[in-house]
Parts: sequence; structure tokens; C-alpha cells
Amino acid sequence: MKQEKTSKGITLIALVITIIILLILAGISIATLTGENGLLNKSQVAKEETIKAQLKEELELEISNISAEKMLQGKKIERNDLKELTTIGATIETVGLPAEGEYKDYSFEVDENYKVEIISKLKGEKPQLKVELLTSGVTIEGEELEIKVTATVTDGIIEVIQASEGATIKEEINENEKIFKVTQNGIYYFKAKSNTGRSTIEKLEINTMKKRPEVEIKNIGYKKFTVAITCDYSEELITEYRYYINGELKSSKTTRRGM
Repeated sequence: MKQEKTSKGITLIALVITIIILLILAGISIATLTGENGLLNKSQVAKEETIKAQLKEELELEISNISAEKMLQGKKIERNDLKELTTIGATIETVGLPAEGEYKDYSFEVDENYKVEIISKLKGEKPQLKVELLTSGVTIEGEELEIKVTATVTDGIIEVIQASEGATIKEEINENEKIFKVTQNGIYYFKAKSNTGRSTIEKLEINTMKKRPEVEIKNIGYKKFTVAITCDYSEELITEYRYYINGELKSSKTTRRGM
């Protein structure tokens, strides 16, 4: 009977020791997985670095494309040319060194050698920006052409809607919607920024403005002369030709011939 009790005691002690060992091993395993230098943390860090490396490669490739395009024009890339990164969805401030921006929810910087450094993942929602040309058809250069810019964000509020040089505000409908005006052809950039610090830039190219036609009277002879009209309008855009003498309409034609 005594031997049986001793055996049970030894078995109980062995069980307790086994449990203690298992708890120690479990603690070690948890620390190995979740600690500062744990496998899970290292895996997350590796994933983050892979994402940053990919974003850096994408941005620098696009900068190389911009630089190559400028070289074809006989020019060198300039800080302001980085606005073209909007074509791949990046937002960038081109003032100062380094140039700061954001791309695919990460902040980045571009140094004076046009090398990219990915900084960190951004929080908050990126604003949605819609740029709409309100004036349709052909416009005479110097006249106003209207552009409607609408910005929305569900996480926060829109703090800023602004445009690049050449576009000025004509009407502020509310904090999320503004009407801008331009008077010349060109590429214009519009930016929306929320109170979380996130921003979006959209590009709009205007090429529908035409110069006023130039009219020259030449080959003046007895009861005849030639009217030379110079303009960059295509024939289908011109609806009518007229000429007047002392304010009186003398001819009205739908084609140049016969004037």
C-alpha cells in the first residue's frame, strides 16, 4: 500500500514538472512569435520594407521617364516637372528641398538628385477630387473658361481646394466645391487637402482656346481687293464670313470662296 502511494506521488510530481516545462516552452514560443524581435514582427517589418522598395522603384522609374521626355525636348528635368507624377496617382509639393509627397498611402521625399525615399504609411482617407470643364466648345483666347472642382472625404473635412498658377477662383460654392477660371491654354493642377493632412492632385489640360482671327486687306485695285484671313480654326468650326463697308453688311458667305 505504501508503494502504491509513493508511485502516485511520483506521477503527480512528474505531471506538475511537465506542465511547468510546457508553460515555459509556451512562453518562449509566444515571445519568439510576438516579441519586438519576434517572427511575426520581423515578418511585418519585412513586408513593410518590400512595399517601400516597390513604391520607391515605381516613383523613380516615373521620374526617369519624365527626365527622358525633357531630354527629348532639349531640356533638363526641373523640380516643377515632378507634378507629372500625378499621372501615376502621386501627390507632391514641388516647392523646397526635399520635395514632399504621398503615393499609395505612403509619404515620400525626392532629394536634389531626384532620388526617392519612402518615409512612412499615412493614416486617414485620401480625398476624392473631381475636375470638370464647364465651358464647352471653342473659346477665344483671353475670354474666361470655367472649371468646376469638387472634393469629398468621409474621414474628416476638406480644408483646402487650390489651383496652380493661371487658374483663379471665380466662385466659392462651399468648402467642397469651387469654380475656377482660366484664360489661356495649358496644363493646370488642382489640389484638395483634408484636415488629416492627406491630399490629392488632379491635372487638367486645356487646348480648346483659339486666337482671334487676323484679317488683312491686300491687292487693292479698281473695284476689287483681297481679304486674307489667318486663324488656327479648322474649316468646320467657321460658320460664316462677313464683310462690311462703313458699317453696312456687303457680303455674307459660309465659305471663304466668293468673298
